[in-house]
Amino acid sequence: MATNRSQHVVTPSGLRELIEAASPPAMSCLFPTNRAAVRPEENSLYLKNALGAGAGSLDDRGLRRPEISGFLQPLRALLDDESFWMHQWEGLALFRSMGYFNYFHLPHDTAEALTVGDAFYVKPLFRALWPRGHFYVLALSHNSARLLQAS
Repeated sequence: MATNRSQHVVTPSGLRELIEAASPPAMSCLFPTNRAAVRPEENSLYLKNALGAGAGSLDDRGLRRPEISGFLQPLRALLDDESFWMHQWEGLALFRSMGYFNYFHLPHDTAEALTVGDAFYVKPLFRALWPRGHFYVLALSHNSARLLQAS
């Protein structure tokens, strides 16, 4: 199984890899986390609850119980990784399809979302590429100076 555990922040190349790796069923699980969590279970609780809903969605897509169990195994393994849960940012995005698992730490809050479909739900990741909603451009010439705000 391809796992990209060395890259945990969203980059254009990482996003491209994620989109290309998707194959049905493609599960996306996004939720807010707490950087200063005192106990690991504070951050892992949403995933624990989402695994049941994810299993139901996979069952609806025709997967059998042993296939569902194998599919969810990398996500379940994270539940027991205390170090993983103690080192979070503002949000977490987990992606799983057959033969692929990856996750991204997000520098911003994200709404809770669990989807199972033909492709990953990547829209919330774009904000991580450009975390500030706007920026400024200083345009200088011999005769003038302008400050432009852009997004």
